[in-house]
Formats: sequence, C-alpha cells, structure tokens
Amino acid sequence: SGQRIQTGCERVLRARLSDARFYFEEDRKGALIDRLVALRGVLFQEKLGTLYDKTQRLISLSQFIARRINAATGVPVAAGVPASVSEKEMEPVATLAKCDLTTGVVREFPSLQGVMGRILTEMGSENGQAIEEHYQPRYPGDPLPKSSEGQILSIADKLDTIVGCFGVGTPPTGSEDPHGLRRQGLGIIQILSATPLFRRIPPLELIEEAIRGYHQESQIGFHPEIASEVL
Repeated sequence: SGQRIQTGCERVLRARLSDARFYFEEDRKGALIDRLVALRGVLFQEKLGTLYDKTQRLISLSQFIARRINAATGVPVAAGVPASVSEKEMEPVATLAKCDLTTGVVREFPSLQGVMGRILTEMGSENGQAIEEHYQPRYPGDPLPKSSEGQILSIADKLDTIVGCFGVGTPPTGSEDPHGLRRQGLGIIQILSATPLFRRIPPLELIEEAIRGYHQESQIGFHPEIASEVL
C-alpha cells in the first residue's frame, strides 16, 4: 500500500541523513587545508597524475589569468565584477579547490563537491564562494560563477582538464565525450563572453599557459599541435 511505501522511503531517507550527519561531523573536525596532502593519493587521470598535481597547475594557471587581466586593463580585476582579486589571492583558493573531494560527505554524496568545500572553508573564516563556484556552469542553464575568483578558477580548472585530455589523446569523438570536455568548453566560452575583462585575453594565450603547466611536469609532454587542436 501507499503507507508501506512511504514508511519504507522514510526509513531509507533517515538512514541516509544519519550517514550524512556522521560524515559531516567527522569532516568538520579538521581544517580543509589539512586534506591537501591526501590529494596525492587521488588519481585525476591515468596519464595526467593526481589531484595534487592538478591543484599545483590550478594555482599557476589561475595566478596567470589574474596577472594577465590586470596587465591588460591596468586596474585591479575588480572592475566590472563584484569582488577584487589579485594574483596573490588566487593561491589559497586554488589550493583548497579540490580538497573537499577527500571528505566523507563528498565520497558519499558526490553532488556536494564544492558545496562541502565552501562550508568547511567558511568555518575557517575564509571566503569559500569560489570553491563552490568553480564547478559552474555544470550543465546548460546552470548559473555562472559570480565572484571574480570563482570565474578565474572555473576557467583554469576546465581548461586544465581539456588541455590534458587532448594532450594524452582522449578528445571527444563523435558522440563519445566521457570526460565532458564539450560541456566544459562551453562553460569556458560562457564565462569569457559574459565578463568583459576576460575578452581582453586571447584564448590562445590561456591554452598555451595551460600547456606550459603540464610541460613543467617532466613526465608529461604534448605534441606541438595540441594548442591548435584545443582552440
């Protein structure tokens, strides 16, 4: 009957919520930055290293974007966006961006990636908005990042994934796009188009800088045509 179905659903839901509370209480016992080292044990992609490796590239690429915007405009990145950002300010937020992927909450509830990072960061009296926003836009119609840090980090994260996958020979083919590269590419275009400051930076510059991030890791080398293929 309907009552039995409802009772069964409530039992399952209570168990899941109990699990969520347990993992949340456990996760909040430590600072988010303490989870950085654990990313060394989380594979990003078989040929592209770990999430720790990706984090180091995100720091470098996001700082490059902030520096390039400031150089192009002659003013802080704050012009035309809600919050100011500098090259120096990008390092801590990029460092923390992927740390919540090692939390119990995100392991059990993957859709909360970024959200958990924001919550744990804000508990440390820091602004975690960009950590949540850097996954946006996740799908058509999803909001774009609002903070300048979130916009920069979102572009850096998506571009790093796209360049890496093209570099190791796993670009989208026909209807196959297992890494969601088309979606991420569209997200980059949406952010670049919606924010006038980003239009001052040629996309090729961003791609070439992302490639340099991989080349700095001695075990990774891409063929010369990779930039034009991504573009």
